[in-house]
Amino acid sequence: MAIGAEAVSEAISFAHEAALGDRPWSDFLHRLNGLIGGVFANLEIVDLKTGRYIELNSTENLEVNEEYLEHYYSINPRISKLLMPLRHEIVHDYQIFSDTDMDRNEFYNDFLAPHDLRYFAGVCTLHTAELFAGFSIQRAKSHGNIDEEQLTILHHLLPHLKQAVKTHLKVSQLKSQIAQSNAFREAVERPAITLDKRGKVLSINPAGDRLLLQIPALVDDGVIQLDTSLDTLLLNNALQRMAGSQKERDGTETFIIKGDQETGPLHFELVSCHHSGGRIPKENEPVALLMLRSNERTEASSDNALSRTYDLTQAELSLLKLIWQGATLRESAQIRGVQYETARGQLKSIMAKFDVNRQTDLVRLLATIRA
Repeated sequence: MAIGAEAVSEAISFAHEAALGDRPWSDFLHRLNGLIGGVFANLEIVDLKTGRYIELNSTENLEVNEEYLEHYYSINPRISKLLMPLRHEIVHDYQIFSDTDMDRNEFYNDFLAPHDLRYFAGVCTLHTAELFAGFSIQRAKSHGNIDEEQLTILHHLLPHLKQAVKTHLKVSQLKSQIAQSNAFREAVERPAITLDKRGKVLSINPAGDRLLLQIPALVDDGVIQLDTSLDTLLLNNALQRMAGSQKERDGTETFIIKGDQETGPLHFELVSCHHSGGRIPKENEPVALLMLRSNERTEASSDNALSRTYDLTQAELSLLKLIWQGATLRESAQIRGVQYETARGQLKSIMAKFDVNRQTDLVRLLATIRA
């Protein structure tokens, strides 16, 4: 059945909107999948120096992509014969393989066949020494190899897809630059400390230097002094995750650092600053940035930070808030609809996590943190 010009035009519009961030790439990929006839479609952006994905957008079957990356990427004959070096901007299996070749190949038999996949069509939109970007459509055996009409559609889409990917990469770069600029400006205004993967202090910004003049004990022998041993363990685990990360992590983590009698413990946010495509950072290379939290915090974000820093369960956090508001342990149990002994056990767990022995000490410490 012939594909209408309106459907192709809509797909082109979706591609450019996705490039600008006005709609998800999956919307366009679904349109591409419908135009070409496949099981699912991908947008792949690959760092050719490391062989790792910079970005992977897909219509569905993400578990298939994960299985492919983990077990079958290295034996995929399409990569070496079709893409490295790239011979065509639009590629498909029959350019290199016959059905007999496919029947004899372990990649087609061991990986594709169990998922009812067989044929492939791809569009290269960017290929340099460092980067490959392109779209791929995976087809079932019942679809057959791509036909002439579908190839014509891909040729018609090609210049638009090249421009869309070019725009997408520029927009992504711009967003990254804006985020870095905002982070830098915030780091200049707020005390900030860079750490390596072992937690060693590498540098401190001017605002951080001013804070250290007020509270010299914040850093001892090149190491940040956290409020509890639990904070130290959580920070070390977070640094190890950041050092091994292959992509930017969303969000931040909050840690409490020892202050003095006047300030009490200080809340710092931990932000990843290691984005090197999976390369393991050296010991003297910054992995994360600790920034003092601004005073303007909503109760929700404060509760979130408290829960994350002290590894509180939702039940423990609920009990802690009632105690902070002045309720007795028995009243807290009644309000929450739990047995007194249950609330008592939760309170013991909370005090152990806060490293205090008495409820009054817990309330005093909580008051300092909330302040």
